[in-house]
Amino acid sequence: MDLELALGRHRELTGELRTLTSEWPLRERLAAQLMLAPYRSGRHDEALDAYRSLTRRLADDLGLDPSPAVAALHEAILGHVGEGHAAVGELIGQCARLPLALAIAAARAAARPALALAQLAAELRQPVGPLDALDTGDHATSLRAVFSWSLRTMPAGPARLFVLLGQHPGPDFDAYAAAALAGTTFE
Repeated sequence: MDLELALGRHRELTGELRTLTSEWPLRERLAAQLMLAPYRSGRHDEALDAYRSLTRRLADDLGLDPSPAVAALHEAILGHVGEGHAAVGELIGQCARLPLALAIAAARAAARPALALAQLAAELRQPVGPLDALDTGDHATSLRAVFSWSLRTMPAGPARLFVLLGQHPGPDFDAYAAAALAGTTFE
């Protein structure tokens, strides 16, 4: 099992590991492998559920806690999951909550599962700018192209406001802030 996990067969092994842990519920090595397989497949809740099941079985049947090695694996998974939540928040901010930018970032993360979300967020922080980091290479779906097309099809006043709002430093603005950026009043 360890070799197959090392070869990246995480998804394929999860079902077999579930079967083996149901046959031998107190074998911590199998439980640890069952924690690793779904975790490496991006199914963090399943990995944590495997630990909770083992903990419950050991306590109920033997009055024991998991070994230090299994507890350390659990802590590592919890830490990565916490980092993942923070990275998701950063990605949302880096994408300015724009649906197209978020869709491209999500597609990039799905296409490169070995890339941690924190690494993707770091790519978006690079000085070339978030739009360049999310370039798909396809002119039809490139953020820069989509925004450029949108800008060209707008009348002059809204186009100017579109550009000004792109420079706004925060993720939110109201009609009064937009009016102030445009140099007019809101009534």
